[in-house]
Amino acid sequence: MTDLLRRTLTDRDFIDAHRQRPQDFTRQRALPFATVVTWLLLNFQSSMRQALQRLLDDLSGGRQSAVTKGALTQARAKLKPSALIALNASIVRHAEQGGRLARWMGHRLLAVDGSSLRLQAFAELAKAFGGLRHERGLRPLARVSFAFDVLNRMVVSAALAPWKQGERALFAQQLDAMGAGDMMLFDRGYPALWLFALVRSRGAHSCARIDAGLWSRAFDLLVNDTRELCYVAHLTERARRVCGEFGVECASLRLRIVRVRLATGEQEYLVTSLCDAERYPLHLFGDLYARRWAVEEGYKQLKCRLTAENFSGKSALAVEQDFHARVLLMNLTNLFVLEADRRIDKRCAHREHRYQTNRHYALAQVRRWLPRLLLGRATVTLVAMILRRLSSEPEAVRPERSYPREPRPLQRGYPFAYKAVA
Repeated sequence: MTDLLRRTLTDRDFIDAHRQRPQDFTRQRALPFATVVTWLLLNFQSSMRQALQRLLDDLSGGRQSAVTKGALTQARAKLKPSALIALNASIVRHAEQGGRLARWMGHRLLAVDGSSLRLQAFAELAKAFGGLRHERGLRPLARVSFAFDVLNRMVVSAALAPWKQGERALFAQQLDAMGAGDMMLFDRGYPALWLFALVRSRGAHSCARIDAGLWSRAFDLLVNDTRELCYVAHLTERARRVCGEFGVECASLRLRIVRVRLATGEQEYLVTSLCDAERYPLHLFGDLYARRWAVEEGYKQLKCRLTAENFSGKSALAVEQDFHARVLLMNLTNLFVLEADRRIDKRCAHREHRYQTNRHYALAQVRRWLPRLLLGRATVTLVAMILRRLSSEPEAVRPERSYPREPRPLQRGYPFAYKAVA
């Protein structure tokens, strides 16, 4: 995988497609295209200059002189965020082509969920993304959306948009990431017939949690004390119009509503397009929907481990670059984790518990060797060393553990002028 990324970063056609102007990245400079992309992957927690100097030292052994912050700012301004999005797509394709990814009943499980990112209180960011007003003015916020492969912990698609854009509309922009046979998992903020119709138009399926009081058919299950119901849902004129905006014509959908009893005794209502009760019996759906939680863990990694709200610039371009760079680093790390987990499974097959890689440690290791992986000579020996480290100290997976949420103080912010020494 690292060989593919290294070749892509120096490919002339790729560079031409993802630079701001035709004259950008044409002359031999201290910060070429590949170096700027690699710096963006390394540039979190610490200051811009510190991350860059660490990168240059790794590449030159300390022989290359420092590059000014002004030169770095000018270099990153030449790079389109689409370069990072395209690199992420190539990682996902590479993983899919390997044919070793986990599936559920033959389906790729994609959990879709939205979140927000707190931005620094700069006028340009407030104008570009909007936000929430409070007594001190406007607090800039950005809306983000993940289509997350919950079984393999891969971010298949990530989108960033202004705060006023809703989660449903933002997901509709990610439809190209879906394929035939995919299974989409939605939480209670997403269910809408037009959204389900768009998913089915791609040959994919959906499963979403709903409120029984808002869906009459789900209320019928409660009243009649039944556990599942198949029916034909007719789209309203407005729903058909929305589908038409995406080039989809749909008047009705065949759906199935199921009622699942959780371990806590709570009743959970799900609506799905999997109407074949013989192939998809009722008892599968409780575990199926529970797998959606992995996308929450993905956001935790993005915000806590990768400090996604600790941006390195004051412009909307910098925010987009930082966000997609962190998503790319998540996926790149996960490729190493998947291979390390396979080695752990073979070595620990006889043990009582299942074991897995420590993802925090994996992120630190991949970040440590990233300059050599993307810009240097990433030999087979280096890759083998990283995998050996990741698989040498696995952690036990103990099922049936749950911890209730407790009230906690507000998450601390990241003052733009004060960067950590990391």
